[in-house]
Amino acid sequence: MMVNPEIGRIREILWGISKKMEAAARPSVVYKPVLNKTFDINGSYYWTAVYGDLYGAGNTPANAMLDFDEKWGREE
Repeated sequence: MMVNPEIGRIREILWGISKKMEAAARPSVVYKPVLNKTFDINGSYYWTAVYGDLYGAGNTPANAMLDFDEKWGREE
């Protein structure tokens, strides 16, 4: 039985669309927390993504947003 090559291409397109939809549904995308460059007492800095009482932290804005996403929905 021969498989239509177009089915494989359609599957790739749908997979790409689903990945973009997953990214668009991340809490950091939906709720748009405020990004801050936060300095500590030693003069070094880190990034925070803050929305209300919830925050994520990281050494880059992307890492702060990922940390925010991981903490979303968890009770702290």
